Amino acid sequence: MQNSHTISSDIRAIQIRSAIDEIRNDRASGAAKQTVRAARLLVECSRHTPADLPEITRALTDAQPTTGPIYNLAAIVLHSHDVPAVCHDFLDSMERN
Repeated sequence: MQNSHTISSDIRAIQIRSAIDEIRNDRASGAAKQTVRAARLLVECSRHTPADLPEITRALTDAQPTTGPIYNLAAIVLHSHDVPAVCHDFLDSMERN
């Protein structure tokens, strides 16, 4: 029987994959909405699975390869020590422009 840590990790992995699949399959929303969803996912992952951020950012950019803001956000997150602040600042800058 799996311990509770492994089970919760498995559930989190399923939730992450599901969120990325939703972004991948979303052909109706614009780049801004998709980027907000990506930022929320990255913030959540930075809190629970920070070691997986490189893989998650790669999956997000693969999910929407033509969505520049997601690519730019992913690149910034990979070099950040404060993912929630970086995501917040990035989304603020998107709103101002």
